[in-house]
Amino acid sequence: METQEKTFVKYPKIPHLGESLDILNNPVRVYEKLDGGNAQIKKEGYRVFAGNRSHFLNDRRDKSLWFLEFNKWVQRNLSFMNLPEDFVLYGEWISLRSNLNFPYEQSTRNRFFFLDLFSVLDNTFVDYKDAVEIVSDWNIRGLDFLRCLKSGEISYEELTELCKKSDYRDGTAEGVVVKDYDKQKFAKLLTKHALNQPLDCRDVRRAITVLIERDEKPTLEKVVQELMDDFKGYPKDEVRRIVNDYSNIRTR
Repeated sequence: METQEKTFVKYPKIPHLGESLDILNNPVRVYEKLDGGNAQIKKEGYRVFAGNRSHFLNDRRDKSLWFLEFNKWVQRNLSFMNLPEDFVLYGEWISLRSNLNFPYEQSTRNRFFFLDLFSVLDNTFVDYKDAVEIVSDWNIRGLDFLRCLKSGEISYEELTELCKKSDYRDGTAEGVVVKDYDKQKFAKLLTKHALNQPLDCRDVRRAITVLIERDEKPTLEKVVQELMDDFKGYPKDEVRRIVNDYSNIRTR
């Protein structure tokens, strides 16, 4: 376990587009943002490890949410033994337990949607298009690849339009992720921001889930802060009221 902890590479928190508008000054790739369990796969020696957003999974400790089913899926997929030790596969695991906000189609459940390939030696993310070819050459199976919604130069208005339809559910997407692999810079635009939608209890449940995945106790203050971090610009008093309302409903 000590070795695992030393080699865990956390997927970075993606900033909001409002904080990184200069990313639109260059050609980018745009992908749908999925609301699943942020996960990773890494090989060390003769073992393959599955991780969530904060640590490698352990059957004896991680028995809640989507952790157990994802870990079992990884261990049963022998093709992950082909993954070189100096690379990390990142993705979103979609399941009934990992998804709380956006009810994805049944056909997407218990599937791993590939987000990125990270080179530990170079400390860089491989361009998505190249990464798809690389993992295919490694004969790694069971990955679902995201459709590139747009490549090249794009405006904020075009990104807003892309938020209005999901490839994996009826209705809007959770948002979109803008990626500039040349500059190793990512940014996200959430649909609630793009369409000026109010927060609701689904957002509170998502914040609680994220805290649990990070091994943090979801206290009221931590949930409020997580929402404030994820939804820039919303009044803190309003966010606190929504969290309080959710807590009151849960304790009735």
